[in-house]
Amino acid sequence: MVVAGTRDRPQVLARSEIALADPGAEGSGQPFHAAFGTLEKNERRLASRITEIRRIAELSVASVLRDWAASGWTIQRAALVVGSLNPPEAIANEHIRAHALEGQLFRTVLQDALSANGVQSDVMTERTLYGEASEVLEQNVSDLKSAVSLLGHSIGRPWQADHKLAATAAWMRLS
Repeated sequence: MVVAGTRDRPQVLARSEIALADPGAEGSGQPFHAAFGTLEKNERRLASRITEIRRIAELSVASVLRDWAASGWTIQRAALVVGSLNPPEAIANEHIRAHALEGQLFRTVLQDALSANGVQSDVMTERTLYGEASEVLEQNVSDLKSAVSLLGHSIGRPWQADHKLAATAAWMRLS
């Protein structure tokens, strides 16, 4: 999501999807999942999957940044919105821990790929985002959500919850 303008007048300029997995690469979508909801314990298989995910992320981030640069935009900061920052190791259930490990992996791989391309990134959680944005942007949460919904008109459909979260995080980071 590219958001520009000022804190008083943000505008969504573009959105792109950054691939972090390849449906054709075995295990890249859920690298910590083994059969029947258990945690992958084969270190060699896991290392291979993680290497592939890093490669995909690096290529995808570089491609999106090139496309945006061709449109005249230099991206300097990124805001990543994640479900949780809790340590996966604290989760007893193997299946839930696999999901948490994947969330942590995809977040760090994306941060690394952005950093390698000179883009600083911040991480925020979905649960606290609107409260934090409300303070930073000095708007109540209800008005903020309405304003974010309207931001989507400039870019068209789809304009779903994940797009709204990304736009809110980017809006918070405008200088």
